[in-house]
Amino acid sequence: FPQVHEAWYHDTELMVGPSLVAKVVTQPLGAGLDQRRPVVVWLPAGGWIDFFTGRVVRGGNVARQTSLADFPLYLRQGDAIAHNFRAPDIWSSPWRVNDLDRSDRVGFLYAPLAGRHATARAGATTFTARAGAKVVSIVVSRPRRETAVRLVGSRTICRVTLGGKVLPRTTSAAGLRGRALGW
Repeated sequence: FPQVHEAWYHDTELMVGPSLVAKVVTQPLGAGLDQRRPVVVWLPAGGWIDFFTGRVVRGGNVARQTSLADFPLYLRQGDAIAHNFRAPDIWSSPWRVNDLDRSDRVGFLYAPLAGRHATARAGATTFTARAGAKVVSIVVSRPRRETAVRLVGSRTICRVTLGGKVLPRTTSAAGLRGRALGW
C-alpha cells in the first residue's frame, strides 16, 4: 500500500499477496514463549481476522498482545488463500524435512464474510466459498487425496456436509489422523 502515507511507518510488516499481513516482531518479548507484550500493527482498510485468536479488527493501527508463539498474522475478511498446513495431527503421514509442497495434499485458509464470494487455487485444485448470514458453502474442485480447509474467525460450526452427507466430528485435530473424512 505505497499510496497510503501511514503504511510507510510500519516497515516491519509484510503482505503475502493481497490477503495476508504479517508483522515481524523485532523487540524482545521476555524470557519465555508465553511472555506477552503489546505490539502495534497497521492494517489496510477493511476487516481483518487475527489468525491466532479469530478476533475481527478494522484497518488502521491495532494493538495486539503478542508472544513468540502467536505473532501478528491477519487474513483479510472474506478472502481465501491456498496454504499447506504444517499441523502434524491432521495428515495421514508427517511432512518430510525438505517438503515445500506435497502433490498429494493441499490446504486452504478462509475468513468468511457474509455476502462475499472467495476463490483460491493451488495447482489444479480450486476452492470456492460463499458466506451467508448463517451458512457457509464451500466447493473444492479437483481435490487432492488429502485436502484441508481451515476457517479463520469466530463463527461457530455446527455441521459439515460433503455431497449432502454429514461428516463425523472429532473432539481434537489428532482425531482426524487416519480418518478418510471428518472435521
